[in-house]
Amino acid sequence: MLTFELFTSDKCGEPSNKFYKNKRIINNTDDLKAAVTFDHVAAAYKKNERKNENYIQSNCVMFDVDNTDSDTPGEWITTDILRADFPGICFFTVTSRNHMKEKDGKAPRPKYHVYFPIETITGGGEYTALKQRTKALFTYFDKYAADTARFFFGNENAEVLYFEGDSFLAGYIESLADVVITPPGEEAPTPEPPKTPQPEAPAASIQAAPTVPGQIPAGERNATMAKFAFTMLKKYGDGEKSRREFAEYSKKCNPPLEVKELQTIWERAVNAYLQKIAGREGYIPPKEYAQWGEIQPIEIIHPPLFPFAAFPPTLAAFIQSTSEYTQTAPEMAGVLILGALGAVFQQKYIVESINKNMEQLSIYAVAVSPPAERKSEVIRHIVKPFHKYQTVYNSDNKEEISRSKVKVKDLRAAIHRAENKLDGTDEKREIMNAAQIAYDNYEQKHPLTLIADDTTSEALISLLVENGERIFIASGEGGVFSNMKGRYKQAGDDIEIYLKGHSGDYISVHRKSREPEILNTPAISLAICVQPYIVENVVVDEENTGKGLTGRIVFAYPAARAGTRKPISDTPPDGIGEKYRKVIYYALKKTVAMTESKTLTLSPEAKAYAVEYFHIPEKRIEDGMERAKSWNGKAFGLSIRIAALFHAFQCCEDGKEPADTPISAEHMKAAAEVAECLAVHAQKVFAGDDQKSNDALYLLGRIKRYGQKQITKSKMWYGVKQKFKNTESLNHVLLFLEERAYIKVETVPTRGRPAETIKVNPAFFIETNQNT
Repeated sequence: MLTFELFTSDKCGEPSNKFYKNKRIINNTDDLKAAVTFDHVAAAYKKNERKNENYIQSNCVMFDVDNTDSDTPGEWITTDILRADFPGICFFTVTSRNHMKEKDGKAPRPKYHVYFPIETITGGGEYTALKQRTKALFTYFDKYAADTARFFFGNENAEVLYFEGDSFLAGYIESLADVVITPPGEEAPTPEPPKTPQPEAPAASIQAAPTVPGQIPAGERNATMAKFAFTMLKKYGDGEKSRREFAEYSKKCNPPLEVKELQTIWERAVNAYLQKIAGREGYIPPKEYAQWGEIQPIEIIHPPLFPFAAFPPTLAAFIQSTSEYTQTAPEMAGVLILGALGAVFQQKYIVESINKNMEQLSIYAVAVSPPAERKSEVIRHIVKPFHKYQTVYNSDNKEEISRSKVKVKDLRAAIHRAENKLDGTDEKREIMNAAQIAYDNYEQKHPLTLIADDTTSEALISLLVENGERIFIASGEGGVFSNMKGRYKQAGDDIEIYLKGHSGDYISVHRKSREPEILNTPAISLAICVQPYIVENVVVDEENTGKGLTGRIVFAYPAARAGTRKPISDTPPDGIGEKYRKVIYYALKKTVAMTESKTLTLSPEAKAYAVEYFHIPEKRIEDGMERAKSWNGKAFGLSIRIAALFHAFQCCEDGKEPADTPISAEHMKAAAEVAECLAVHAQKVFAGDDQKSNDALYLLGRIKRYGQKQITKSKMWYGVKQKFKNTESLNHVLLFLEERAYIKVETVPTRGRPAETIKVNPAFFIETNQNT
């Protein structure tokens, strides 16, 4: 049994941890089982910090087998297959946390890690190269296999197996590397050069070229050049262009391959091409292929499952229950509840972050969903306790509110009378001053408005003044964003109050026809459902993004459920909804009565976790798309706000004062998990073409169903008019597909009006058949 080393952390299941200081020497399966209880890496790093640039050395490579490429059990990679693929090689397998468990809607299947002891490698490049070569030959290993900073989560219930062998992985891979790798789906070419007549271009036209150092190293040259030759032949046929491309590509070999060896590689590829490709039914000749170009795949961003279980238990149960009852995705209720929590605790509590700055607890939550997705129904369940408390409060204070309203009228009348009696004498002037001072010092008791729907920015400011500078805007429609863009204002947008209402910054509004309105710490929270076209055309336009509004919004982009729902839903248990409403009602009663704000703090453990997590969204700022930079710049602050809201809610449910105890590490971890999921939803929103991509995939499905190389546009419209609002919408998607070489829309002359025909790239049908 070969010995190797792992380095573990003190934690398990911590994706943001970077420090692995505990060295474990693995001599047997018991040593390995003890080590993999914790999160671990297979390399030593400078200062024990897991970074590619910190790599020192390793005597083990780790791979992951998750069997996600197929749902057919007979195609899963088992340990028996591994033993057959690596004869005489020493390795271990360790089951992962999700081994034989349902995940992401997929049936349980084998999931495990593989550990190969190796001779110590001190160079990160050499270590990466070994992993890359192994992954190229055995493609069932995960796509992140080549990372020198790869880590695995711990699993205290892991099953560990040892497979005996005396040989190292590196030597075995080296022995396989110069075997020609057959293109997927093809039989291996015959080892001898073909005896068929050579094509037009003479064999001597393939010449070894001067090298470009470091491109294709020894051990990978034959396999890489064979795959490239086959690709060129499929694209261009056996002619001058494909041979020229092959010769040019050979410049990357270091050291260069001999001319004779290059010629052999080429002849084998030609033989395989003539026998297996050129004569196959459905093969697209190179000339036709060149007319179409290569199909550009349509990528759809698929957010992970929404982690509603990370919410406090009562909220998690309510999210799940609401989702099941309304037959909507849980992320819709989940993100909207964040907005509701912000409305409850905003301004009355603030949270101190890791750098001593204070975070307002307002949340701008937006769920993006097409029509008929029961958005208003989800909103209705969430806002029930707000309406109830508002009604009860105004009923209990009805008389006082009425008296206060009359008192204001009296004070205004007193000013008016004193003003009419001014005669220049000191006596009358003093009466006037006294009336004005009495009016200025009186604090009117207004009806409580906790929640609003469609309101202008000017009306919103007045509502904030009258309601302790707090307001909650909740709606199943996106009218509030039209208001921000100046729907009721001729001169430009009206978003300043929303920028200030998220951060709690001072704002003073002066108008000619009204008295000044001053807000010291305005607090606004949103729980809004919008349709995709509003997001694309209003919410994330250049102006809102440039001014910072878009970066303040917490998005959820749930998958549409319309078309897959049941006619009748199970009635949710009364206790779940009642428990949620009871805690929110109590928390509103508490916060409305508070006259001063209180500060929430992070526990030392929560702060330490937050410091580690800080780098994750910060890295996305550097690597992410331009439109998402503002959002990721505020993602860490969002996680702090969510942690504070989880803490405050749980304290209220437990009958405790939130400011009396610090925020726990558990709530900080849960908040980070939610924020990371929401980051993918934000990426989906900022991608912009996601709805168009979905529509394009729908059209491709329709084309596949027709199975024809040409379809009249009128026939296509007749089949999809229930999906698209008008032909203009269809044209946009057809253009999208045309730009990606799936189709060509051409005008065909007829006896009457010219007709438009959709021609389908033959490669689409081939790809579709191969995938099915």
